[in-house]
Amino acid sequence: MRKSVIVILAMAIFFLPKNVLGEEIVFATTQVPPFVYKENGSWAGIDVDMIREICKQHGLEPEFKDLPWKRGLSDVEKGKVDGMFPLFRTKERIKFMYFPSEYVDTVKTVILVQKGSDIKISSLNDLKDKKIATVAGFSYGPIFDAYTGLKKEECYDMETQAKILDKGRVMAAVVPHLPFGFISKQLGFHDKFETAYIISEDHNYVGFSMKLEGDKGKLLAEKFEQSLRQLREQGVEEKILAKYR
Repeated sequence: MRKSVIVILAMAIFFLPKNVLGEEIVFATTQVPPFVYKENGSWAGIDVDMIREICKQHGLEPEFKDLPWKRGLSDVEKGKVDGMFPLFRTKERIKFMYFPSEYVDTVKTVILVQKGSDIKISSLNDLKDKKIATVAGFSYGPIFDAYTGLKKEECYDMETQAKILDKGRVMAAVVPHLPFGFISKQLGFHDKFETAYIISEDHNYVGFSMKLEGDKGKLLAEKFEQSLRQLREQGVEEKILAKYR
C-alpha cells in the first residue's frame, strides 16, 4: 500500500504545471572562479550562490550552461537562453540585454607578466604592438576595450592564458585578478606571475535577453535588481563572500 501511495504522489508531481514547481531560468556562463565554477560536478561560486538565493525568493529554478564566452553572448542575443553572467555592462550589450542597476560582484582588471621579467608598464601605451593574451569575447572594461594598437592573442579560456604566459608565447595577459589567481593556483602557477599594471576596478552584472517572450527579460532584470539590493542590506551577500575567502 505504501509503495502505491509513493508512486501516485510521484506521478502527481510529474504532471504538475511548470509554474507550480518553479519556472526554469537558463543562464549562460563560463567558469570564472571564485564567482562561478564547477566543483565535483556541481556549480559553485559567489555569483552562483547569489543567483540561487534570488531565484529561491521568486520561485524560479536556475539552470547553468557552461558555454564559450562568444557562444554565450550569441545565445543571449538570440533568446536561446534567458540570461548570462558575470558580465560588464557595455554599450554593445545593452542593445540586446536588460541589466539590473545593482551589480552581482566586483572585479579588478590587471596586466600580468612573468615574475622577474623586469617588464615595466606605466600605461597601456607601453603595450602598443606587443602580444597580449586575452579571452575571446571577454570585455575588460571600457578603458581596455577602447584601446587600439594591441596584438591580442585570443584564448579559449583563462587556463589557456595562464599556460601561454608561462611558456613566454605572449609578453603579458589581461585578466580579472581574483578569478585568474584562483585558476593559476590550481594549475601550480600561483608564484609565476606578477601584476605589472592595474587597469580598472569594475562591477559585473547579470544580463537578460531582450528576445524573451513579452516583457520577461525586463521583469527578470527588475526582480534581480530588487533582490540584489535586499541581499546586501540583509547581510546575505557578506556571508556568501566569507564562504569563498
